[in-house]
Order: sequence, then C-alpha cells, then structure tokens
Amino acid sequence: MTTLSEPFFSWTSRRIDLTAAGDSSAVTTELDESLRCGPRKARLLAVRDPESETQYVALLVGEVSGSDDVTVREVDEERLLVEAGRASDEPEILLAVAPGPASGSAVEGDIEREVFVDGPIRSLIIRSGARSIVVDWYHEDRPRVHRIS
Repeated sequence: MTTLSEPFFSWTSRRIDLTAAGDSSAVTTELDESLRCGPRKARLLAVRDPESETQYVALLVGEVSGSDDVTVREVDEERLLVEAGRASDEPEILLAVAPGPASGSAVEGDIEREVFVDGPIRSLIIRSGARSIVVDWYHEDRPRVHRIS
C-alpha cells in the first residue's frame, strides 16, 4: 500500500489546498484594513456578492498570507473582535456569522461545502492569501453560515 506524505490528518476536519484555486467569483472587495488584536496583527476583510448584495466579513488573525493549514472558524459577528483577542498563536481566519437565523436571510450552508464551490465565501478565503486551510466538519452543535446584510 502506498501512502502520501501528508502533514495534516484529522478525523474531524478537512484540509483544503488553495494553491491551485483561481478566484473566479465576481465578488467586490469592500474593506481590507490592517489592525491589531492584542499583541497580534490582524486584517479585516469584507467582500460583497453583487448577485445577492450580501456582505461577507472575515478577520484574519496572525500571518495568514502564505501560510499552510490555517484554521477557519465561524464566529458570531458580534463577538468577532473578542474571539480574535483569544486566538491561538497559530494564524486563523474568523468568519463572521449571524447569531441565528436572521430575518430575511437564508442559510448559506456549512463552510467546508462553501469553500469547495465557487462563491463569495471561497473568494473571501482565497483573498486571505492562505495556501491551505483547515475546516472542522464534525461537531454536534455546528453553527451555520448565514448571510450578513
């Protein structure tokens, strides 16, 4: 049996290689600001999907650009900066999600499904500059990604 030399393995998460990914989605970058979260540098990134006029926001904590196996986590949009202050020493991408089903807002789906298809969440993550990401795909009280209007 031949095995590949893969540095990442987990029963509960997926590794997604973004090096060959092309950003073909038509999202518009609305915000790309550098800031500090405690002692760490961070970058606030927001894109807008012109089809649905929906805005997607992520906070990139640590040196995400050019990094491998960057953890992607869903965070309640109201707690985004608080969670960034609690981030580990490893780089992370914190995706802002609505705190429950927002009125007039449909559920987009799970992050791992969204990063496999061409769309605004995948484009947002590609614009982070990460070479590969790690996304949890199994836990019982999994939140869902919601549109942020």
